[in-house]
Amino acid sequence: MKFRLLGAVTADGADGELQLGPEKRRSLLALLLLRRNRAVSVAQLTEALWVDEPPANARTVVQSHVSRLRALLAEARADRYGVQLATAGDAYTLHLPEGLLDVEQFDALVAAARGEQRSTEVVGALEHALGLWRGPALTGTVSSAPLEAWRQTLEENRLAAVEALADHLQRLGEPARAAELLRAETVAHPLRESLVSALMLALFRAGRQCDAIDWYHRTRESLADRLGVDPGRALNAAYERILRGEGAEGGPAAGPEAAGGPPLSAPAPGFTPAAGAAGAATADATVDAGAGAGAGAAYGAKPSIPAQRTSFRSGAAMGTAGTAFQPQYRPEPQAAPRPQAASEPPPAGLPSVIQPSVMQPSVVQPSAADAPVGGEVPSVVDLLPRAPRGFYGRVAELAALGDALRTGPDGAIALVTGPAGVGKTALALRWAHLNGERFPDGVLFADLGGFSDRPDREVGDVLAEFLVALGTAHEELPPTLAGRAALYRRVSTGRRLLVVIDNARESEQVRPLLPAGADSAALVTSRHRMLALVASELARPVPLTVLRPEESAALLARVLGPGRIAAEPTASRELADLCDGLPLALRVAAAKAAADPRRGLAVVVDQLRHEQRRLSHLAAEEISVTSALRISHEQLPPTAARLFRALGLHPGPMVDPYTAAALADLEHHTAAEALEQLAATHLVTETGFEQYTLHDLVWLYARQLAAETGRSEQRTARARLADQYLYAGLAAAQCAEPGSKPCCEPPAGSHRPRAVPEFTDVEDALQWIGAHRETLAEVIATTSPERAWRLVLTQWPLILRRVRDGWVPQLQLALEAAMETGHTDGESQVRALLGWVLVSNRRLHEAAICLTPAAELAARAGNQVGRAIALINLAAVHSELADHGAAGAGLAQALEIAMAADHPHTVALALQHLARHHLDAGRPRPALDHALHGIALATEEGPGPRRVLLHTTAGEALSALGRHPEARARLGAALGEAEQIGHDEATAEVLRALARAEEAAGLAAPAAAYRRRADLLSPI
Repeated sequence: MKFRLLGAVTADGADGELQLGPEKRRSLLALLLLRRNRAVSVAQLTEALWVDEPPANARTVVQSHVSRLRALLAEARADRYGVQLATAGDAYTLHLPEGLLDVEQFDALVAAARGEQRSTEVVGALEHALGLWRGPALTGTVSSAPLEAWRQTLEENRLAAVEALADHLQRLGEPARAAELLRAETVAHPLRESLVSALMLALFRAGRQCDAIDWYHRTRESLADRLGVDPGRALNAAYERILRGEGAEGGPAAGPEAAGGPPLSAPAPGFTPAAGAAGAATADATVDAGAGAGAGAAYGAKPSIPAQRTSFRSGAAMGTAGTAFQPQYRPEPQAAPRPQAASEPPPAGLPSVIQPSVMQPSVVQPSAADAPVGGEVPSVVDLLPRAPRGFYGRVAELAALGDALRTGPDGAIALVTGPAGVGKTALALRWAHLNGERFPDGVLFADLGGFSDRPDREVGDVLAEFLVALGTAHEELPPTLAGRAALYRRVSTGRRLLVVIDNARESEQVRPLLPAGADSAALVTSRHRMLALVASELARPVPLTVLRPEESAALLARVLGPGRIAAEPTASRELADLCDGLPLALRVAAAKAAADPRRGLAVVVDQLRHEQRRLSHLAAEEISVTSALRISHEQLPPTAARLFRALGLHPGPMVDPYTAAALADLEHHTAAEALEQLAATHLVTETGFEQYTLHDLVWLYARQLAAETGRSEQRTARARLADQYLYAGLAAAQCAEPGSKPCCEPPAGSHRPRAVPEFTDVEDALQWIGAHRETLAEVIATTSPERAWRLVLTQWPLILRRVRDGWVPQLQLALEAAMETGHTDGESQVRALLGWVLVSNRRLHEAAICLTPAAELAARAGNQVGRAIALINLAAVHSELADHGAAGAGLAQALEIAMAADHPHTVALALQHLARHHLDAGRPRPALDHALHGIALATEEGPGPRRVLLHTTAGEALSALGRHPEARARLGAALGEAEQIGHDEATAEVLRALARAEEAAGLAAPAAAYRRRADLLSPI
């Protein structure tokens, strides 16, 4: 199976190209592919699918397109290739193995080219990569802002590869080929100066000096006319080289260095592909490593000399550096790079580790020449540990800290929160080193040790350290905590201090350490949310999350070097995925790979691939993911700790208070409070109202804890969870189809939950079933057969609305489970539902085999309603196979049984199918009578699919009878109800029926309009 985005958006299965349908469905697939293996929320999909304000039913439209796309993938047997479109809460994830997407292939080839030293190999790889392009990227998708940003990024990657290919062609002595390649791109991008300058040099080396100069003047005029600017440095340098005769074959210069471009021994500008950047507009937002020498030094100017800074580098700050890499695309000429200050450390690709340092005071002395005239340099305290090495990225978070720490009338407090190992300490120290000069009275630092194996530091001891650093003599320190806090408030008043408080556990630890000065600021880090500090001290939270996949890969590249990554691109991507964006895990994994360069990344990946041993391998001496999580777990209250262990038995990372209560055998409100406590310590993440998820590595740790409990306890907890879903599913089905008969009763010995969700309307119930579909599939696969078939049946309202949504495997499992338990009625119901799904998927012979015994089984079980439904579904098979006699007889028998059972819901269903049967047989009068009878029975029901179908059949029958105004009115009612329930397929069918009715009335224009609307919703 193959997916293509580099050109028209297409998908190919074993039997050829899939018919993706309208523009919005292609756009949805494109966004899911671009963000493959990551959750994409409905809000993000909505933003990408509409250029202007989305309509009120945007969510329904998105869900409909997802449903059709899932059906297409199911028909193409995409699961055989490992492709799966999964639902998780309010988001969708397209699970896609490597090698199936042309964008991935392009990136891999470009990366391989970067790692090659021989130009012949580079040329081959780049030509192969560019050969994957079949036109402008994302052709056939909506021109929305998100997709336009992606389109721009992909095009930028392509142009960078073109420039690199031209560069290597010239190294091979083929400037004419390079010029031919560059000319086509320059015509399409006439203002891209890097292309023009490269083309000029290629033409010059090919002996076409006049053409080269002509391109310069043409571009200069275009820049002036369109943008009102002069040519940039690179373009002018290329022009001057040509005028001097440099760079031609046998000339004095062999490379383009003098033209302001890179040397020919290096990749062309922008050669690194963007790995999922949101757009070129944000790609330049990076942070210079080690730029803590002051604003003047950052631009090569002589910095002003601050007051003498006394440095007590105290406290072991073993935080994690949340580094991230943003590839930069600079297609237009850039200013010359700033000179590096002598005091500025090189931005080397070192591991982002904050090294502990001992209590060792040092004094930073300015030179005598820089000292103020006529005065002595005052001392300023600096307790910061050294800056994190190799820190890169976290641009948005650094900016958020800058906003939070703008001092106001009450000073400023920023609270950096996040899970263990996410890089809170590194971020705080990075910001403090970059901005320390804003606080001329000094920077204080204390690691409170709130999340370590050593005891918490006493607040009184920290205050003593601060006071001594600020000039208080040891003998003048008050003996009590209250006295020291009062003295600290007096001493800090009127000063401009920055106080960094690391690893705080409680707000009470922090309050005495906050500076009193209105011009001072405090930067606090914690694994806890510390809401009391937010409420009472107006601290501004700066949450820190895990790295995105492209940032994780870039961090590995900085630690291991680009050569290691280029040598094993597939292994490096999988390594980043297995660490799931947690900087601590990434650093440990990179350290293991770096410790033995002879051992390939694939070996490390193979170790981490086994879930049971992954956490044990993510350890390096005293640093490990397990120890970080263990400390967080050990500090939980007993109930929250018990719940966290129980969450390890949950089959997926998405939980809510109901499922949590079932697993841990808690009351609903107690489980909700415990989940809040877990969220406060970042062991779970709140994704919506009472919706939580666990980070993959946290979930693995919870599963390790759960495995330590007894087997009997585990089985009981899993049974409670299955029963929770069963009772909730029955309630959801009853709400989604009011008046219908419950599909089953819970099995004997089931655990009645202490609470189940309450559903307010049909949409609410259907959304719950859809949101839990993936987790339910896992529960069904591992629970007892008695529960399995029942759990599948509870989803029947959603199954009927999304019949082509890949339900067959789960229904087949339910059939096997029902047969294994010998439950006759359960088997008949599963057969009836599975048979209908098979009919809808045009698997008619399988449907006939499945449905034939269903009516008899229902009769033996005494379920007359189930018997009637089985006969209706079997009649649909006969009708599709053109056996109209058998279809009519079966439907008549089903109607008789349903009427005898006095079940209006099933009577209306039989009338609906009988009406359609008569209409298809050319008998509009009985079709109309049956349809109107069914509508009368369904009058008390709200709008639903059955009423839509009955109205539609009645309208078509009226049209066939020549009663066109009545037909138009009846079909209009059907259209209104279909749109009200948000059923796109039903809406499309009504629109097509309206088109046929208008054509029968001789009105071609409205008929064509209805047909166009139908094709947009659901192309045939």
